[in-house]
Amino acid sequence: MVHEWAHYRYGVFDEYGSVDDSRYPLTYCHAGKVKLNACSSRISFTARMTNEANCTMDEKCRFNEGCVVTVYQPVKNPVESSIMFMPYLANVSQFCDDKDGSNVHNPFAPSKQNVLCKQQSTWKVISSNADFQKLPRPDPSKSIHVTFEEAQQKEDLAPRVVLVLDVSGSMDDYKRLHFLKEAATRYIGDIKDGSRRLAIVTFSFNSHVKHTLMPVNVNSRNGFLNIIRRLNANGGTCIGCGLESALELLTTVSETPEGAVIVLMSDGEENQDPTIADVLPKVIASKVVVSTLALGATADHRLEELATSTRGKAFAFRDLKGNLVEELEAAFVSSTTSQHDPVSRAHTLLESEEEFTRVFEKKFHVDADVGNATMVRVTRNLPQTGTIEARLTDPSGQPCQKCQKTVNGNEVVISIPSPAKVGTWTLHVESSSSSNVEVSISVKSQASKANDEPIRVSCEMAGLLVDKPDGAVIYAKVTKGTKVVLDAVVFATVYRPKRSNEPHTVTIPLYDNGRDPDTQANDGTYSGYFVQFTGKGRYAVTAHVSRQKTTRLADPRSGSGSFFSTTLFSASSTTAPSTTTEAGTETGAIEPASEYPITDFKMVNSTGQATNTTGDEAVEPFERVASGGSFQVTEDIVQKQVPPGDIRDLAITGIHPGANGSMVVELTWTWPGAQLTYGNASGVEIRASREFGVLSSAFEKQTKITEADVVQGNLDPLPPGAKHTVSVHLPRILSTLRPDGALDWSGYLAARVTNADSLHSKTSNVVQVSHTAPPVTTTVATTTTEVTTTVATTTTEVTTTVATTTQASTTEEATTTEVPTTVPPLTGGESSRFVVSHWVWILIGCVAAAIVVAAVIAIVVKMNPAKRKIYRLFVRKPRQRPQASA
Repeated sequence: MVHEWAHYRYGVFDEYGSVDDSRYPLTYCHAGKVKLNACSSRISFTARMTNEANCTMDEKCRFNEGCVVTVYQPVKNPVESSIMFMPYLANVSQFCDDKDGSNVHNPFAPSKQNVLCKQQSTWKVISSNADFQKLPRPDPSKSIHVTFEEAQQKEDLAPRVVLVLDVSGSMDDYKRLHFLKEAATRYIGDIKDGSRRLAIVTFSFNSHVKHTLMPVNVNSRNGFLNIIRRLNANGGTCIGCGLESALELLTTVSETPEGAVIVLMSDGEENQDPTIADVLPKVIASKVVVSTLALGATADHRLEELATSTRGKAFAFRDLKGNLVEELEAAFVSSTTSQHDPVSRAHTLLESEEEFTRVFEKKFHVDADVGNATMVRVTRNLPQTGTIEARLTDPSGQPCQKCQKTVNGNEVVISIPSPAKVGTWTLHVESSSSSNVEVSISVKSQASKANDEPIRVSCEMAGLLVDKPDGAVIYAKVTKGTKVVLDAVVFATVYRPKRSNEPHTVTIPLYDNGRDPDTQANDGTYSGYFVQFTGKGRYAVTAHVSRQKTTRLADPRSGSGSFFSTTLFSASSTTAPSTTTEAGTETGAIEPASEYPITDFKMVNSTGQATNTTGDEAVEPFERVASGGSFQVTEDIVQKQVPPGDIRDLAITGIHPGANGSMVVELTWTWPGAQLTYGNASGVEIRASREFGVLSSAFEKQTKITEADVVQGNLDPLPPGAKHTVSVHLPRILSTLRPDGALDWSGYLAARVTNADSLHSKTSNVVQVSHTAPPVTTTVATTTTEVTTTVATTTTEVTTTVATTTQASTTEEATTTEVPTTVPPLTGGESSRFVVSHWVWILIGCVAAAIVVAAVIAIVVKMNPAKRKIYRLFVRKPRQRPQASA
């Protein structure tokens, strides 16, 4: 429960990985070791096949399919963290912290917490919340009793809905009241008998209860509809009055307002007391959900605040839009219906606005999951002259003879007999006017089978109030029953406030790839940033989904707190069972460890391996559209103020010694956009430091890696989502000179992106680089037969294991290099202060050798003849043959 509460209340993420997740893997490699993707580095594990054979590992440090990872909790000195890793392990009762100690956070594990929270520990995030600010130090000796309250809808009582409708004088403008009455009539007419209890409240100068709370059924429906038909527009705007009346209606002897839904529709700014601000505390305390419908450009700007404060939805509509009635009705339904309601809800297959002259065609697809009560609506937007005609061609190319057509003023409605033929239909539209005509088109259809759930899409914003450039995040969830739809084509259309010559609508692609702003790949939720701001105002969002060849159905990922694809030994276990090698020799018990040398596992090439889609189902062609409501931009934000996105997957994928004592690393990352994920960035800065923290706190002051340091590749920007690879020299500040003259390398690298407006992103994830050179040995061999000295140059085989510690994926690469102890001179432009010692040692060796040789010669010369004779007995010169005379 603590694990889930930390997710819900404080926004921290899981600290475990999965064998089938390349972004958050089960294991990773760091400093030549294979480690578990966990917060605590002290948790032990083993990796064995089910037949006890050794597991293999690919170049991304992932174990092969069928490898069983077993996690251990030792009896002695048990691990207490982390709750966000495996909360159900015995003794685990703490969050990881940035402070040194047994619960110290591991910032290099590629966990979701590290990736999405900039390598901060869970406790740092939690303790920075307002809940923990200025609180007294807790007393561990006192027990804390927590009480939870659970609210549930009574099974014998239908959900409550109160329509709070604006009937002020401005509702006569642009036929707003006409559109409202038509939409409300359709909504009430389609409510299933007994499924809702409904009440109607209107407001202008003050409020009026038009209909008390009553179940909608065959006996009461006409009463509700008659009230809607008799509505008239007059007076001012008192939104607070309407809200107060709704709360009074919902408060009875047997029930409180909690759990009820209020749908508030208004077209203007408040000009009567009480206001929204006056009654908002009372509304929040009552625990009702208020969804708001803003009609026209002048609707009160506090509507989104009201919806946000009560966990409701917000919608915005433009005046004179052809399918305004359809959109208003859809907003009523969306505000009062959950995703789990019966499948009788209509699915929108097509929604678009088109401009044409004389003749126009539009295609749409009807899939096998829908086809009942299929309706095609074509509405000519006002104010325009002339008439329109519409007809349909079925998937076989034949005119739909049995389709029923109804013409109502500016609208043509075509009903397709149920079930509609599966396939691509064609809508033909003709206009009697020679001028351009703008029409709104919508196609809706219900499920073909009562017990077969069609593909659904729901769309929402991360927040209804946007006051910063990265605050407008769009989400679209695509499902079919309990399964998720993967690899679909998803985009959002955003209707912006009109500004000068700016296009009124823009299209935003949405992705389910785990890259910012998407938090988890392949979970059926597609995400994207909106950055094309045109200033303050309301922005409306619609999501569109269609199928491509790789689209498929899959089971949803396991929920939070589940460490899947592993097995657990009991808390008392400290060793694994003995195993047998392929040769049949028993190896004895395996000692679990928190890390293993990479060389313990055979490396295999995984290039070209297909994504694991076992159990996935193919999807036939389909199309869906869903409204995402609206959001209010409260600050004067424009696109040029939006900074680049962050690099989240900076990685070191290779390291090897370079020329003249240098060290070369290969870096990779995925490019963000110039404005978050939109447009091409103008450049990237890569900097290095010996300290981890300063790359985030003082990035500009750290040593910069420039184009002059590039060994292979370049630093030129690529389009958003493109993978970049470049090899660079490490700066000398990361090297340490050892007494034997060798250089060790250790430090950290990070990057950030810039755009043409001189804005830069936040600092990327920080990666660690480490290389330890082997001992340097120099052997000097001398003889006394000649006045010569032979200096034997030895070579040492250096094996460097590179760990890529990224926040996305990890790789392992081993390189073997023959490094001579004699170091060549530096080329121009490089500092010699780190390698000059090699020459000093060689010079000292030569001088020492010369002294020894000189001493030997002196001794020989000074010897008396007898001693020289004895000396020659031991050192005899080879006899030379006499030279032939010329």
